[in-house]
Amino acid sequence: KCGFIYDEESLSYNRTRKDEPQIERVTEEQLKAKNIIIQQAKNYTIEGDTEGRQEVVTVGRGSVWFITCGKAVKIEWSKESRDKATKYLDESGKTLVLNPGQTWIQMVPLAGKVEIE
Repeated sequence: KCGFIYDEESLSYNRTRKDEPQIERVTEEQLKAKNIIIQQAKNYTIEGDTEGRQEVVTVGRGSVWFITCGKAVKIEWSKESRDKATKYLDESGKTLVLNPGQTWIQMVPLAGKVEIE
């Protein structure tokens, strides 16, 4: 279980993991993000992988949550092929403009639970 808690003072989100602050190993500071994109995608265990690593299918299109400055909106994503960049489009179909700062793209399995409060 992971999440983000909005900090109104810094207009950013503090990252949590297992209901505890997620700390960066070198700086020992809590991870923060200014923009969060939550994208649900099909995933499966790579056949024959002894470590149980996952393949995440990121080619296609669909909707995602874009969260920034205390607001969450549904936007659209598309990706033509593995070697192309993912495109994120706002409600009017224009390329998404991110606020300056750290952006976190959170991939979530299709069956994963996403809660936005």
